[in-house]
Amino acid sequence: MVRLVLSPIGFDERFLLRLMFMYKIGTEEHKDVMLLFRPDAPHQDPRSDNVISQLNKLKELSKLNVEIIVEKVKVDDFWSGVRKIVNRISHVLEEVHPTNVIINLSGGMRVLLLQLFVGCILLPIDAEVVIYREDLSGYVSFPISVLRKLKKPPECMIGILKVIKENPGITFSELARKLNLPKSTLHVRLEKLIEEQLVEATREGAKLKLSLSPWAFLWV
Repeated sequence: MVRLVLSPIGFDERFLLRLMFMYKIGTEEHKDVMLLFRPDAPHQDPRSDNVISQLNKLKELSKLNVEIIVEKVKVDDFWSGVRKIVNRISHVLEEVHPTNVIINLSGGMRVLLLQLFVGCILLPIDAEVVIYREDLSGYVSFPISVLRKLKKPPECMIGILKVIKENPGITFSELARKLNLPKSTLHVRLEKLIEEQLVEATREGAKLKLSLSPWAFLWV
């Protein structure tokens, strides 16, 4: 299992170190890869150099099985930078064929974060996006596929989401009764909501219990 980490290099190594520990990067038999992007500027900030140095020290001291690749990206030409990010990620994907891709959107220059984010949206990859709080007291994560198809559902779907929000763990039969909908109609709509990752279905015995995904709360 090869993990590929995509991340900007900021001025504080804590975000990347936290991610490495959380996902146990470099601890498996197969070599993981960290593809890191830093601003291409005439005067490089020494804090970014320090982050790279700390990561390499950790790799050596802990004997981590990870390859660290650093790429410079022009932040003063937004779309040129995005193109370079897309091309570089595509090349690495062809080389290593990762089983998991993790995108860290924490701790870097805002323009570079946005360039990486746009580049990953444009690529046909399944990846997990991770964003840490500034004080590292918590984080949010979600599949990038959610963002590619994120749009407001029609009102008939929002009605279903509202009932599930008010009744987490509701069963299919209970939902049909509360909505006063034929089960065949509800089945079609619910399948669409599950496909779009707005509703999560968990089987408990013979019952299928329904709840909202975190991003479904955008609409209800």
